[in-house]
Amino acid sequence: MKRTTRSLKTVFALILALLLLAGTFTGCASEGSTEEKTESSTSSEKETSKQDEITLAGNLNIGGRDLLTQEYEVDDKLVVSVPEYEMNDDDPMAKPEPTVPPVGTDCGAKLIALTFDDGPTNVSEEFVAALNELDVDCTFFMLGYLIETYPDAVRAMVEGGHQIASHSYDHPNLKTSSQDVAFNQLATTENLLKNIDGKTNHYIRCPYGESGDYVKSIANAPLIYWSVDTEDWKSRDADAVYNSIMTNAYDGCIILCHDIYESTRQGTLRAIPELKAAGYEFVTVEELLKRRAVDIQNGTTYYDAQNSGTTYPDNVVPLTFGSFAENMPAATPTPAATDAPAAETP
Repeated sequence: MKRTTRSLKTVFALILALLLLAGTFTGCASEGSTEEKTESSTSSEKETSKQDEITLAGNLNIGGRDLLTQEYEVDDKLVVSVPEYEMNDDDPMAKPEPTVPPVGTDCGAKLIALTFDDGPTNVSEEFVAALNELDVDCTFFMLGYLIETYPDAVRAMVEGGHQIASHSYDHPNLKTSSQDVAFNQLATTENLLKNIDGKTNHYIRCPYGESGDYVKSIANAPLIYWSVDTEDWKSRDADAVYNSIMTNAYDGCIILCHDIYESTRQGTLRAIPELKAAGYEFVTVEELLKRRAVDIQNGTTYYDAQNSGTTYPDNVVPLTFGSFAENMPAATPTPAATDAPAAETP
């Protein structure tokens, strides 16, 4: 009984001591300065929320939008808080580049690649303007010495969305030429084209359709031939050119013409509207091959690209040519060649 009484007294004493201690702590806090109160309050809140003493840290730009970041301390460590970013339809980040659909996608388009060799000429800009009026994209396989002579015409082609390509420097037979001649013919013309549009590895069409193993081994681009030959160089007749195109054109064909002839220019400009009315779409050679999911390889010869089950819609596949490279240096005039031999056809 005595032991129990002593235990109770001990408990009561401990309780009383705790009460006195709490009163003393409260008194000290109430007697502190305003600054001490602020520090005590801040410390208490920091222990509770861990996200006080927020300061502005600067702007973070995402998708063209400036977002205000924040800093706060957690366990004496600085943490940067980035506000949640919500996209909307106007944000660039909300509009990723279109992805190419899987092979086997067929939009049903009928495609034609209309190509012109042996230019440019002093009337090429006028001809390109006429093609632009008809809203067609074509491919021009040009000779290096004429690129030097008419660079503005070549720029007009690129500005119009047409593909510029190589037909050698002055039209030799590359298959029977020495390796040095063949290499220089292609390398020189490639550099001239690069100086125009800022691109590299322009497509190649060898004169007379003759390449050989060496040319195939050094070509840094596909070799493009044709499946429809208008033989415009032989007829020199606009009606014959028109009839050849209308009779032989088919989905996926590559048509060979020479825009150096007035008869060819007239015949093609006459045929284009009728073929468009029949449902054909005129595209560059690059676009034809890519929209048909052709495996494009350097040094490989291509004659056409018929529909084998895949035709991608317009503006889906990425195209290299038909535009200028970004941040191109200013063009410098190139002296015109005065003693280069005249081109032979085809």
